[in-house]
Amino acid sequence: MNNIIINGKIIDRINSLGGVYRQMSKEIKTFKNSNLENVSYYFGTYFLRSKCHSYSVFSNILSTTSYLNILKNKESIRILDIGSGIGGEFFGLLNSFEKYGLKSKKIYVDLIDANENMAKKFYEYFRYFNNEHNFKCQYNYFICDLNEKNSFSKDIKKMESLINGKYDIILSFNFINELYRVGNDEQNYKILLEECINYLKDDGLIFLSDVCDKVVSRNESNFLPIIMNRELNEFFNENKKFSPLLPIPCMLYLESCKSKTVDCFSQENYFIFKNCLEDLYDNFKVNFKIIAKKDLVSLLKVYFISPMREYYTAITSRGYNVCYNGEVKTYKNLLNNIPKAFKIRGVNESDKMGKNSFKD
Repeated sequence: MNNIIINGKIIDRINSLGGVYRQMSKEIKTFKNSNLENVSYYFGTYFLRSKCHSYSVFSNILSTTSYLNILKNKESIRILDIGSGIGGEFFGLLNSFEKYGLKSKKIYVDLIDANENMAKKFYEYFRYFNNEHNFKCQYNYFICDLNEKNSFSKDIKKMESLINGKYDIILSFNFINELYRVGNDEQNYKILLEECINYLKDDGLIFLSDVCDKVVSRNESNFLPIIMNRELNEFFNENKKFSPLLPIPCMLYLESCKSKTVDCFSQENYFIFKNCLEDLYDNFKVNFKIIAKKDLVSLLKVYFISPMREYYTAITSRGYNVCYNGEVKTYKNLLNNIPKAFKIRGVNESDKMGKNSFKD
């Protein structure tokens, strides 16, 4: 699990801008046409989750000197956020940049979403955030429906007319699940990646994250982490220059995976605390992948935990899923000293214990 301690002022700020915390109800299938009330629920719930998740993962990745130096040697950093909503993942990324001395960089971000109400909340939060942090940041927020006619493979091509050039980091958080919820059963994760790689720099990263829900779908399995895993396996089979960076066993056993034909998946648990570990505010599960070109993965690989045979990948109703040499096994009790599939290495003892803290 990941414990993240936040300053309670973050929640106060979200509330002051209209955010309302609520465990999201199942009847909300998509936020692309949501009214102000549902956007308020989104802002009060998913925004902070995405912000904490992005901050935690990028803080972990930036703890590797090699990747940090790649960004430090750039004149500017370009970011693309697809299905961005209010941009929690983008703000979490900026928080991690500040932690690792990248605040002085020129940052350009392009955000794409279908909901104008989401964009308005992004503008409000950005003004507050940048007044406090003073990043050299320029943004374009494009209002564009990438699934207007339930044909994601066609509508995603609209991106070509919106953006130019290539990006250092491409983000997509909690977006693809909405396509499955409204009945689009194309291979949506795979389609997204096939488009994204056209805009990725050679040393760039794609951060694909989604919720761990079941959806009504014509797929053989309707559990989103399983759908994502199957589609990404096909993507990597067809795009040999790319590899997972995280989870670690997916990276290590990409060519020799014994679980590609079974319902393999991974998920990470997060717990958000206010000010200390005694005041639990929220908890959630996510499934995510970091994707990059193999040359970059090979460069960063040496900074990971020394290759092990076993990696803990998920908690399920049957027990703990552990990837053992590319094959998933389930244990009722987790054995000691099995490293986490998503953990690179901590920069200090508190990070090794799974704790992170940040101020907004």
